[in-house]
Amino acid sequence: MAGSIIGIEIGSKRIKLIEVTKQAATLKIERFSLIKTPRDGIINGVIENMDSIYQAIAKEMVVKRYKAKKAVVLVQSSSIIIRNAVVDKRPEKVMRQLLAIRPEEYLPVETSQYQIDFKVLREFQEEGLDKQEMLLVAAPNNNILPVVSLVEK
Repeated sequence: MAGSIIGIEIGSKRIKLIEVTKQAATLKIERFSLIKTPRDGIINGVIENMDSIYQAIAKEMVVKRYKAKKAVVLVQSSSIIIRNAVVDKRPEKVMRQLLAIRPEEYLPVETSQYQIDFKVLREFQEEGLDKQEMLLVAAPNNNILPVVSLVEK
């Protein structure tokens, strides 16, 4: 299916898979699976055994004939930091540079240990100045990078 997407949530007890296609303004569920997470797969919210997780997902995708080539993955962890910040309005490229150079102004993290991203929630004026409210997210590499590798695999 050209427009299908697979959603993946890997929990410590269950792995949830859902394949949807977009039809007009709605999503149609094509397939759904709930499979047991391999015993050694997730430890403290981190993928510890990539192969066992991969094998469980791959087997289910073959059995249920999942076809999606695009994936959306839900990552849950108490280590993920989420903050709202109001800043002077700046282009996205400038904000990314500021976060790379001076992340401590916005997030209490060591940038080499985290994947950092943001989304502008709204733009407004305050006392004649253009401002933007941003949602900032910092996710530890040990939570994110294994998930990226799994999806690429």
